[in-house]
Amino acid sequence: MTSNTPKTRGTMNLTNSTIQLSTKPTSDLSYTFSPGTPTTITLVVFLNGLILPKSSWQSTIIATQIKCLENNILQPHLLSYDRYGQGDSDAHPNGAHDISDVVADLQTFLTTFCEQKLHSALSASNIVLVCNSIGCAIARLYCASHPSTNISGLIFLDSIMAHVDLVSLWPDVDAPGFDKSTLPEGTTVKEIKSVREQYKQRFHVSAPNPENLDRSNLAQLLPQAGSPKLQGNPFLTIVGHDAETFAEENEVSVFVLATKRQSVKY
Repeated sequence: MTSNTPKTRGTMNLTNSTIQLSTKPTSDLSYTFSPGTPTTITLVVFLNGLILPKSSWQSTIIATQIKCLENNILQPHLLSYDRYGQGDSDAHPNGAHDISDVVADLQTFLTTFCEQKLHSALSASNIVLVCNSIGCAIARLYCASHPSTNISGLIFLDSIMAHVDLVSLWPDVDAPGFDKSTLPEGTTVKEIKSVREQYKQRFHVSAPNPENLDRSNLAQLLPQAGSPKLQGNPFLTIVGHDAETFAEENEVSVFVLATKRQSVKY
C-alpha cells in the first residue's frame, strides 16, 4: 500500500485542459499540468519533438512527482503541451508556419498560462525547458529571441542538428564518380540507398508533418551548432543513449508517424 501511494497521488495530480492564445483565438492548445509545491517559482516546460505529442512526457512527469514525494523534495510546476497540429491541439489556423511562429506561440502560451493558471507574471518564474529533437531547436531560438525570460535550465534530448541536412550525412551512391569501395566493409550500396531514402522521408525539411511545420529556414535561423551561447557558468551534462531502448522508442515513433500520415491531409 505504501509503495503505491506516490504513484496514485502523482497520477491524480495531472490536469488536462486547453487554452486559447490572444494571437490565435479560434484554435485551442491542449496542455497537461502538474502543480508544484505552492511556494515554488520553478516551471518545467516540456517541448515535444516533431512526431510524439505531449502524452509522451507523462511517464517522465509522474516519475518526477514520485521522486519528489519519496525524497521530500519540493516539486516544481510541470507543464507539457501540444503545439498546433499535434496530439489534442487544434490545427494551426494559418496552415503552414515556421519555427519563428512556434517560438512566438511559446512566449504567448507561457505568458498566458502564468497569468491565468499561476496568477503571476512569466517574469516571476524560473523556466526550465526539457526538449526533444526539434523541441531543442525551438528552445535555442526561444532563448535567443527572449533573453529577458528567466531560463534557469535546459535539458536537450536528441537535439536536432538544425544547421545540417541530415540526408547528406549519408553518401549519395548515385552521384557521379561515387566510389563504392569507400563504403565500410559489409555495407552495401543497396543498404545506403535505403537508409538515405528513409532519412529523406522522415527528416528532410521538405518531408510533411502533422503540425504543418515548415522547416525550410531552420538552417538560416540556427546556422551555428554552438549558438546562442549559454550565459554565466552553466552546468552541462551529456548523457548517452541506451541502444536497445532508443531502437524501441524509434519503432514507436515510426508507427506514430505512419498513423498520422494516413489520417492527415497535407
